[in-house]
Amino acid sequence: MIADIVVFDTINKDTNDIPSFITDQFNPKTTHIVKFNDLFEMGKYLFTAPGHILKPSKDGILLRLPNVKEEEINYPTGLIINDESDCLSNHHDLKLPKGVELTVDLSVPFIIERFHHLNLIVQRLKFSDLTNKKPQLNHNQNHSQNHRITRSQTKNTQTTTSATNPLAQLSDNLDNVYKMIESRLHRVKTWVGLNEEEFTLDQQAQLHINSMINSLNCHNSVERVDSQLLSKTETFELLGLANDVLDYKSLLTIPHEDNYYQERINRWGFPAYELTSDELLYSAFLMFKAVVLQTNVDSITH
Repeated sequence: MIADIVVFDTINKDTNDIPSFITDQFNPKTTHIVKFNDLFEMGKYLFTAPGHILKPSKDGILLRLPNVKEEEINYPTGLIINDESDCLSNHHDLKLPKGVELTVDLSVPFIIERFHHLNLIVQRLKFSDLTNKKPQLNHNQNHSQNHRITRSQTKNTQTTTSATNPLAQLSDNLDNVYKMIESRLHRVKTWVGLNEEEFTLDQQAQLHINSMINSLNCHNSVERVDSQLLSKTETFELLGLANDVLDYKSLLTIPHEDNYYQERINRWGFPAYELTSDELLYSAFLMFKAVVLQTNVDSITH
């Protein structure tokens, strides 16, 4: 298995201090672990994930390196959230919509929906409950990368581990998702929903797989708490808040000035294959920006 593990904890704000019950569970040669104590800093990391790739160092430790060859991401992302987290951001000047608090319950649905393409599996737990407990290591970590497990074996494993250690269940889910997306053929089969016969995930993890069905039914793939549902106005205000905090352009690798891309956009034959994914994304932004500037903004409705 290969996976990117993101830890979010605002109680212990030292980003270098990753709890031992997490590091003991995941092998540093097959997983890359990083910790955040600020919601928007974590958002930056996830936003730039496609521009990076996990590769082993000379010592065999998995590192996050720039994806200069624009390789396809063939591994899932696990997000471990300390449910005891309180203030989710260090940006104290945030102006939240009236009556809205930036809680874990409110933030998780946005995170899942926004970063669904990363095959994001979320595990929420109270770190204090596991601090003094030594987790049972996931036996799948010692299996070879090409080892295939049966549907019944996977189901039995998940039933056992989920009852003893939620991190072992997360590891099982990530291992199975990795097998579903490790090659282009596997990713195509997963996208069209043809991998269900071979691999079993728990119900919640199935909803977070980057597939055509889940993308078309994204409203069903998001964990929502009834008391935290927002109106459309509040939703747009919260998204606008994120836009105010995050400088998206700074998260992209854009080697040229705007006129370079505008000149290419104006060509009859747009040279898409000459540009990187970041440059294509920014070109799309410039197209929308040109339309908005030429349109009466007041007439644009949500």
